[in-house]
Amino acid sequence: MPATPISDAFVRNVKPPSAEGQRQITYLHNLERGLSLVLVVSYGGTKTFRALTYVDGKPRSRKLGTYPQMSVKQARAGARAYWENPAKFEAQEAVGSFQEIAESWLKRHVEANKLRSRREIERQLNKYVFPVWKGRRFLDIRRREVNGTGGSYR
Repeated sequence: MPATPISDAFVRNVKPPSAEGQRQITYLHNLERGLSLVLVVSYGGTKTFRALTYVDGKPRSRKLGTYPQMSVKQARAGARAYWENPAKFEAQEAVGSFQEIAESWLKRHVEANKLRSRREIERQLNKYVFPVWKGRRFLDIRRREVNGTGGSYR
């Protein structure tokens, strides 16, 4: 993680990693003691801002937004706001259960676009997914559980 001052010009001109196996590059900019602004540049060219703090000696990182939708100035302000009151950010993330999110997606995407596969999608959700995840918080479900490599899905 190279430590570098992150400016608008730097973010605009930074190049994505080469295709030689490196998936992303992380740049770190220390704002204050215990607070850093992180820029993650992926191989596809996506530039994501994150706030990095330490809680009980362990690093905690929170996504703030992506460039160019969020400027460096906005990212710094967001990092400071997260550092001052992390509970506020946690409350904003307090989304519902998996079943609530899935039903909202069915209405917004499947029904709105009148997909012919609507009945099959609902059948598979009701038979395979809802019995396992319907009561769980959406943000608590991890990739390894979805992939079936270490979770309760099997």
